Amino acid sequence: MKKKLLAVIFLLILLGVGLVYAQENGYFLDITNSNANINTSISNSTVIENVTLANGALTLNINADNISSVTINGINYTATQPSATPGPPVVILTYYGENIVPDEIVGFPNPWYDPFTNQSAPNFFYSWNLTVVNINPVNSFGVPIQRAFQSLVAKYPQLATAYMDVPNQPYGTGNLTLRADTVGFNGRLDKQCMVLFSYSQLSNDQIINLTQDLINQLTPAIIDWYS
Repeated sequence: MKKKLLAVIFLLILLGVGLVYAQENGYFLDITNSNANINTSISNSTVIENVTLANGALTLNINADNISSVTINGINYTATQPSATPGPPVVILTYYGENIVPDEIVGFPNPWYDPFTNQSAPNFFYSWNLTVVNINPVNSFGVPIQRAFQSLVAKYPQLATAYMDVPNQPYGTGNLTLRADTVGFNGRLDKQCMVLFSYSQLSNDQIINLTQDLINQLTPAIIDWYS
């Protein structure tokens, strides 16, 4: 049976190599253990991801609306919905792609021009899917994103920037942060697509490092903002 909510599977396996694949198209796995953080986008049902673990615990956070199951080393595990008892807040950020957004999202991102920094929308943008669990956002993630990403401005000079919003102050008085934009999937607030804009094309290593920095900065910022 297909699930309509975020499916989260917690699996314990022995040391070794796991073969992991999604049985349906277009889903995302966030595979983590204490010694590594591997983000992979499953784009079709034939993709098989080889995962080498350095310890015995594997947690699969499956970011999808209708995933049914995953298979590891030939053993099928049925995806389950979160329990009725609320657990700890979780933020799941998975890289999606360069100059693309998911098919469900139309007309995003919008073109823009910032007269204060003399910047316009550059040729490249990069997208991530952002999902929260056991968090009830009442609006977009704009405020925690602005606060979290200002520390990354100097580290990623190729990324477009914007001034942070300051209550009751004109635009341009706040600190610089990375220019980000978000939109919900079908109006949802708990599952959104986030984009950043870049004036030069990012390498695979830069995307991996940037994704990890985004996770490290944004996860505590969102949890703190909505706690």
